[in-house]
Amino acid sequence: MRPPLLVSQVEVEAALRKRFDDLGGRIEWGTVLESATQNDDGVVVVLGGGGESRTVDWLVGCDGAHSAVRRSAGIGFPGRAGTERFLLADVVTDFTGDRSTTRSWLHKRGMMLMFPLPGKDLWRVIADVSVESDTDSDPSDEQILAQVRRAVAERAGLTDVVVGQAKWVSNFRISQRLADRYRSGRM
Repeated sequence: MRPPLLVSQVEVEAALRKRFDDLGGRIEWGTVLESATQNDDGVVVVLGGGGESRTVDWLVGCDGAHSAVRRSAGIGFPGRAGTERFLLADVVTDFTGDRSTTRSWLHKRGMMLMFPLPGKDLWRVIADVSVESDTDSDPSDEQILAQVRRAVAERAGLTDVVVGQAKWVSNFRISQRLADRYRSGRM
């Protein structure tokens, strides 16, 4: 049996950006969508900052759980907000575990998983930090990496493993929600 193919989020996003660029699209980072309304000509978007207005043929929401696009389209997001909090880090490490499989550890402070990623020393570490989270604020990248390093040592007992540079970090909550539909006209 072959192990699952795991690809870093960094690589997935880079491939999507390249394809979008190849198709003539343009990503405008740091641009806030204030509102969007549909008419016969397309979708009129109002962008934050200067209240700039543009008409586009289509508006696609790739903006996550707090999607301004979904709200503007009137698409519901029923369900229950998550209470479990997880940290994720794609890290360079000297861990010498078998790269043809994934690892998981169950611990009183929460589970931890390690997945090999393409690249010599790259591993994805996911740690449940629900017990440790005493705030609703998001941790910084440095705080995430520090917590992941502690989890590798404490939960997996890998005290001699060096967790080095992070290629990508994130934190997320598991919610039980789903958009009630995935399209509303041109949005």
